[in-house]
Amino acid sequence: MTSLTGVHQGVHQISTLDGTTAASSTADIRSSLAQSETTVNIVIETLIDGVRGFGAAAAKSDSPMQQQLMAMGAQHRKTAGDIIRIASDENMEPITLDDGGTAAGTLHRSWLSVREVIQGDAGVAAAALTGEQHARRKLEETLEAGLPQPVVKITQRALKEVDANISKLES
Repeated sequence: MTSLTGVHQGVHQISTLDGTTAASSTADIRSSLAQSETTVNIVIETLIDGVRGFGAAAAKSDSPMQQQLMAMGAQHRKTAGDIIRIASDENMEPITLDDGGTAAGTLHRSWLSVREVIQGDAGVAAAALTGEQHARRKLEETLEAGLPQPVVKITQRALKEVDANISKLES
């Protein structure tokens, strides 16, 4: 006869994709959920940094064509709202769009202002490219760290948009 004492002690049997089972404690599950929430928030912060960065770049650009490119980059980062809704549905506590992004993003936007003064539109484009390369690395890291499946799809879409922006900025 099977004993239920393991359940009372906070141990759960979890079915894996290959049909086997694995024991996991409540503490392990909570730790995994907390790690997922942290990783989801990194994705959101990265996307918010992009919205704010491209917005600043659009405002600092003189060329109407570059202003449009930067404004489109900011618009593509609105996927942060989709991730926030999914995370909330999953009972996570995601950061909000009112968050200012990361400290590194804030510093980078300041650097963008310096580049604009010294190099004009070329400096703004170079700073935007650096920001996109950083965003690419962060999004790849979060995908490797593991995200809830609905967030994976949106993050992959955001990564494709980042790649498209990098291509445009390099040309």
